[in-house]
Amino acid sequence: MNILNKKKNYLKKISKIFPEVEMHSLEIFNQRNDKIDLFNKIFYFDLIKRTIKKNKYKNIKVFSNNKDSKKFYESLNPNKRIVKLDIINTKSNKKRKKLNFELSFLNFAFKALVTIIFSKIFSRNISKNYKNGCLSLFPIFFSQQKYENFFDTKYLKLNFLITDETHLNGTILENLKKIFLLRKIDDLIIVEKYITLTHFISFFFKSFSILKKINLINKINFKFHGLDLTDEINNYLKISLFNAIKLQIYKSQLSQIFFKYKIKNFHYYMFEYNFGFFLSNEIKKNFKYIKLIGYQHGIFSEKLMWLDLFKKKTKKLRIFPHKIVVKYQQSLQDYKKIFVNKEVVLKKNYPSNIDIKISNQKKYQNKVLVLLGLHDSVDMINNLIKIVRLKNNYIFFIKFHPKNKNEFKLNIKHIKLINNIHNIKFGHIILSQTSTLVYDMINSKKAFKLIKMTNKINLLANNIHEKIKYIN
Repeated sequence: MNILNKKKNYLKKISKIFPEVEMHSLEIFNQRNDKIDLFNKIFYFDLIKRTIKKNKYKNIKVFSNNKDSKKFYESLNPNKRIVKLDIINTKSNKKRKKLNFELSFLNFAFKALVTIIFSKIFSRNISKNYKNGCLSLFPIFFSQQKYENFFDTKYLKLNFLITDETHLNGTILENLKKIFLLRKIDDLIIVEKYITLTHFISFFFKSFSILKKINLINKINFKFHGLDLTDEINNYLKISLFNAIKLQIYKSQLSQIFFKYKIKNFHYYMFEYNFGFFLSNEIKKNFKYIKLIGYQHGIFSEKLMWLDLFKKKTKKLRIFPHKIVVKYQQSLQDYKKIFVNKEVVLKKNYPSNIDIKISNQKKYQNKVLVLLGLHDSVDMINNLIKIVRLKNNYIFFIKFHPKNKNEFKLNIKHIKLINNIHNIKFGHIILSQTSTLVYDMINSKKAFKLIKMTNKINLLANNIHEKIKYIN
C-alpha cells in the first residue's frame, strides 16, 4: 500500500470524528512537501529501514533532538531480540511542551475579537465599486508601506489581519497599529471589519465543541512499511485542524464585501496552505459568478505532492482557480501539463526580486552571500558549517528569509549574520534549492550556486537542472 492510499484510510477515520470539518481544507491533506519535512522523513527512513534489514546490523544508534519521535525511531528496529537500538537525545531531556489547544484558542479568539471591534471603529470606508479585488496581507508585498507590488495597484485590496496566524501572527498591539497604517492606503479594506459579532459568537462556541474532541485523534494509529508514524501524523493533524478552525471566522462573511463592491474577479497568489484552499473553496461555493485568478508565488515543479489532488479531478475539491498566471517562463510548460483544462498565461514585467550587488573585483571574491530559504534555514546552516571547514578562505554572510526570525547563536569565525544586504558588494551568491530566487537569478543571468540538501528531495523542475551548480 502506498502512502496516498494509506492517507485515504486515515482520512476516513478522521472524517467520522469531525464530520463538521471539510477535510480537504486541512494542511496535512494538502500534501505540502515543499513546506513540511515529514514527507522527506518518511521517504528517507523507509530507505534506512530497508538498509538495516538488508545488512543485518546488530547495533543501531539514532541521534535526535526530538524526543517526541521515539516511537517512530524504535520502529526502525526489525527484530528487537537480535538488534540493539539506542536513541541518543542531542538537545534536551525534556519533551516539547504540548500545545493546549483550548487555551490557545481562547487567546486567538480574544485577539480576533479586539481586532474586529477596532476594525469596525477605525478602518476607512470606500464607496467606489471595483470589478477586480485581490488578496492582501500587509506588509507582505507592500513597498515602503505605500502600495501593493504583487497585483495591479488599481485592484481593491482585501486585507486580512488574522487568517490562521501562519502568515503574520501579529499581536493585538501590532494588529491595532496596522489598522491605523492601513487607513492611509488607497483602495484597501480590512476584511475583519465585515465579520459580524453574531457570527463571531457562533464561531466561538462551535469551534470549542470541535476542539473538545481533538484528543480522540490519539486513538488512531498510522503505520507505513513498518514505520510507526502515529505521533508525527497525529501531531501534524492536530495543528492542521486547529488552524483550519481559525479560518472559519471568515466563513460566509465575505459576501458583504463582494456584493457591496460588485467584485467580478478575485486575484490571489496560489496554494498558500490552509488559507489559500479555504479562500478558493469559500468563493467558488458561494459566488459562482466570480472568476478566480491564481498567481504563481512559490516554487513549482512536477515533484510537488499537492498536484495529486488536482489529478483526482473530483468535483468536491473547489480549491483551484479558473485562470493561472505564471511568474516564470521555466514554469509555464509544467503548469500547462498539469492544468490542462485551465487557462494558463505568463505574466510579463514582474518586478524583479533581485537587488544584489555582485562584483568581479578581486577584493570581493571571498565574500559570499547566503540567502536562506523559508522552510530549510536550519538545514542550510548545518550544511554551510561543513562547507566552511573546506573553504576557510571565504567569509559567508547569512541573510534570513524575511518571514523567518534569526534564532541562531553562531560563533563561527567565517560565518556572519546580516539583516541588510543593500549597498554591500559580494563576489558570490548561494541560494536554497527551494527558493524562487533560483528562477530570478537564471533570468537575470547572474551567477549563483545552491546548497545541496542530502536529507531533502530536490523540488526544482527538471528543465532547469542543467543551469544549476552546487557548492557542495
